[in-house]
Amino acid sequence: MSDNAPPSVMLQAFTWRTPADGGFWERLGKQGRHLAEIGFTHVWCPPPCKGGGGAADRGYGLYDLYDLGEFDQKGAVRTRYGTKEALVAAVAALKEAGLEPIADVVLNHRMGADEQESFEVQEVDPSNRLENIGEPFELTAWTGYTFPGRLREPGDPNDFRWRWHHFTAVDQAPEGDESDRPRLFRIADRGWEPEVDDENGNADFLMGCDVNLDQDDVRAELFRWGDWFLAETGFSGFRFDAAKHMSRRFLRDFLGHVRAPRGEDHPGGGHFAVSEYGSGDPAAIRAFLDATGGATQAFDFPLHYAFAAAGAAMNGQGELDLRGLFDGAVVQTHPDLAVTFVDNHDSDPAQEVGGWVDDAFKPHAYAAILLRAGGMPCVFGGDLDFLRGGVGLPGNEGDAAPDCPPLTDHGVVIRRLMDARRGFAFGEQEEVAVEAGHRAWIRRGTDAHPGVMVVVINAGDDDVTIEADTRRGGQLFRELVRPDAGEEVTAGDDGTAALRCPARDVAVWVC
Repeated sequence: MSDNAPPSVMLQAFTWRTPADGGFWERLGKQGRHLAEIGFTHVWCPPPCKGGGGAADRGYGLYDLYDLGEFDQKGAVRTRYGTKEALVAAVAALKEAGLEPIADVVLNHRMGADEQESFEVQEVDPSNRLENIGEPFELTAWTGYTFPGRLREPGDPNDFRWRWHHFTAVDQAPEGDESDRPRLFRIADRGWEPEVDDENGNADFLMGCDVNLDQDDVRAELFRWGDWFLAETGFSGFRFDAAKHMSRRFLRDFLGHVRAPRGEDHPGGGHFAVSEYGSGDPAAIRAFLDATGGATQAFDFPLHYAFAAAGAAMNGQGELDLRGLFDGAVVQTHPDLAVTFVDNHDSDPAQEVGGWVDDAFKPHAYAAILLRAGGMPCVFGGDLDFLRGGVGLPGNEGDAAPDCPPLTDHGVVIRRLMDARRGFAFGEQEEVAVEAGHRAWIRRGTDAHPGVMVVVINAGDDDVTIEADTRRGGQLFRELVRPDAGEEVTAGDDGTAALRCPARDVAVWVC
C-alpha cells in the first residue's frame, strides 16, 4: 500500500441471520456507493453457490459450484441470497463504486447428493482419525452428484459429475444404525490429505462428503471452475471456507492457477485471497501461512479469541489483562498477511458455537484493528445497524431462534473510528501505555499524512489519563469518539499532552 492510498478495510456484508428471502444481492448492489463513502474497500459476500438445502441453505453445505441461482435444483432456482442475475448485477455495482467484492467459496466438502453408491470404507475414531475401528466393509451412502436440474442435455461444458471416488471420507452411518454417536468412514483405498491441521490426528474431514483435493481429476476440475467462476461473476477474489481442513498444496496451486496469465481470454491478475483457518493456535496459523507461501492471507483467530476473553473479563468472567492482548496474534508475526476481525457469522450467538466478543469490549476491539499498524481489518456487518438503512442488508432477524439476543448496533463508534483511520492511521506506531486495564499507542503520521493520533482503550472501571509525548508542542488535540463533548487538550511546549479516556471506553485524540 502506498503512503497516499487509503488503508484497506473489509466489510463482512452478511450474518448468520441474513434472511432467506432471496433479496440479498439486490440490496447489496444498492449499497455500493454508501459502503465506499464510509471507507470500505473490500466486501466479503456470502457463498454464492447452491447448497444442499436449496433456498434456505446459507451456502456452506455446498451442492453445485456451477449453480449460482440459475437452475431448478434442491427445490428452488434462486439461492438464499437471490438469483444469478442479481448476483452478477450486485458484483458489477460494487466494482463500479470502487469496491473489491470477495466471494466466500466452499471447496472442502459436498452435501445433498443425488444418488446413492456402494463402496468399501474403513471406520475411524472421529476424535483420532488415525485410529481405525473394526475391519473395512461396504457402505451405501449418498455420494453421487449428477445435477439433474442443470445437466439435462448432453454437451454442457461444465459436466463434471462427482462420484464416491472423488471423496476421502463420509459421515453417513450405515442403514439401520440407530446409535446417536458420531461416526466417520474413510474410503478404504486412500489416506488422509497430509498437508492439513493435526486436530483430531488429522483435520482433513469436516462434514458431508470430504473432497479429495490431492486427486488429479478433482484438482483439474476445481482449477477449471475457478477460471469459469471469476469470468462469469466478476468477483475480485476468494474467502476460502474451512481452510484448516484443506490441502495447503491445493490452495497454493489453485491460486497460482487462477492468477496466472494464459492468453487474451485469461489475463490473470492478483486476485485477493483470505483463508478461514479457524484455530486459536498461533503456531498452526503461522505454519499454514508459511506452507502456502504468502498466496493467501488468514483471519487472525488468536486475536479474536483474545478480544472475546477481554470482553468476558470486563463482565467478571476471568482476569482482565490487556498486556498480552496481541501476543501470538497473526498481525504480530505476519502483519502483511493478517486479516483482523472482531466477530463474524460463526461467532454470532445465533450459531451457538461461542467466541462472541461482549458488547462492552466491542469499541476497544474495533479501535485495536482499525487504528493500529498492520493487518487488513474486517468489520462484521452484524455490528452495523446503519447499513440497513431501510433495505435490510445484513439482516438482524432471519431465522435466528426467538430467544437469541439481538445484534447490538456499534455503527456510530465504528464510523468514527473509520474516519480516524482514513485521516490518521499512518506512519510510525509506538506504545504509550501497556497496562492490565488499559493500553495506548501513538501513530506519528507521514509526510503525506502529517497528523498525529493517540488511541486509548480503557477496559477498567476508572478513568485514565495518559501522558503522551506527541512531539507537537503547543498544538491542539481534539477527541473524535465523543465529538459532542468538545474535549480538547493543548500539548505542552515539550510536546507532552495529558489525554483522558473514560472508564470502560475508548478515546482517539488527533492533531
